[in-house]
Amino acid sequence: MTRIKIYLFWGLLVSIFLGGCGAQSNSGQNMPRDLPDNSWELEGFSITIQGVEVQTDGLIMFQGEAALPEDQCVYTRLSMDDAPVDWWPIGKCFPVTGQAWRFSVSLGENGAPDVLETGVQYQLKIWWPGAPEQVMDDFLFNPALQPSEE
Repeated sequence: MTRIKIYLFWGLLVSIFLGGCGAQSNSGQNMPRDLPDNSWELEGFSITIQGVEVQTDGLIMFQGEAALPEDQCVYTRLSMDDAPVDWWPIGKCFPVTGQAWRFSVSLGENGAPDVLETGVQYQLKIWWPGAPEQVMDDFLFNPALQPSEE
């Protein structure tokens, strides 16, 4: 009987040890379905910002291209002089349904200023929540240097 208890104890100890050596998971939080588990399988996925335009009608337009699985979305963050702006819709996931994408955020609404400050450096960052460190891009712009609409 003692021998069985020892075997059970060691079996339990080994299973706990081996269970702790496996890959850790984040329980799939914010992970789209049918995604690769290994970074080398992400090789074909990408997202690129091709341009940002601050329009006189109060819209910030940003556009680019993506190679992502079907029916995915991307997150964005806008920073001013390396500090995230608090009015940007950081929790909004913009849907991407094809290779080319184009989104806009309105100025003068939801706490956003009516115009962007000039003389400062803005950075738009975009990422895919399926692999935010591997599938991301950023774009620097200064509203004072953009061509004005006439």
